[in-house]
Amino acid sequence: MQDYKESFLNYITAEKGLSVNTIQSYGRDLDRYLKHLELKGFQSPEEVTRQVIAGFLADLEKCGYAPNSLARQVASVRSFHKFLLRDGLSAVNPAQHLDTPRTPRMLPDVLSVQQVERLLDVVGSSTAIDLRDKAILELLYASGLRVSELISLEVSDVDLQAGLVRCLGKGSKERIVPVGSKAIASLKKYLAHGRHRLDKKSLQFSLFLNTRGSKLTRQGVWKILKKYVGFNFPEQFI
Repeated sequence: MQDYKESFLNYITAEKGLSVNTIQSYGRDLDRYLKHLELKGFQSPEEVTRQVIAGFLADLEKCGYAPNSLARQVASVRSFHKFLLRDGLSAVNPAQHLDTPRTPRMLPDVLSVQQVERLLDVVGSSTAIDLRDKAILELLYASGLRVSELISLEVSDVDLQAGLVRCLGKGSKERIVPVGSKAIASLKKYLAHGRHRLDKKSLQFSLFLNTRGSKLTRQGVWKILKKYVGFNFPEQFI
């Protein structure tokens, strides 16, 4: 049933405008699900029943999957079978009335205002990397941007005079985000004294660049966050 999976992934890529990471998560969930069906001898989605899916989820729970992971798996399976029914690839949808596991509501650990100020104070200002990192941390704190939104920013997306940033959120929806004065000041310093020293190719429109002059990646941003947050608060947040 791998062909069905590929058709589904092509559909959500073209029609839903989902991020690459979300599509990859769907793919991993469905690989796990289809492997289970294959081991059980199922060759067609019409052979699958609600009880079969419930058995699959029970097996995952026995393997130690957390409620959040199970809930995501249910969402993937439900979307998959809904797509098959809609496109006439199956006459039934066994996941239509599938129960979603309850997930515990837990408050995340967050940095206090004092901890954030301490974190921002530790970043230097002598190198282009320092200026970039300070601008990233200030912007994330001031705007609440997702990392995926941050790395997609181009220089033209920042209006320093108005204190606004234009970004593409989930589903490629554009939104305008107001930014505080400290973040704007850090962005001005980075653009005036740091970015051109990183832009070795002089071909990049991306706002934040790595040491090779290329667009900064998600992994690059997480390394920056781990570097500074881990240095200051290693036990609680890393």
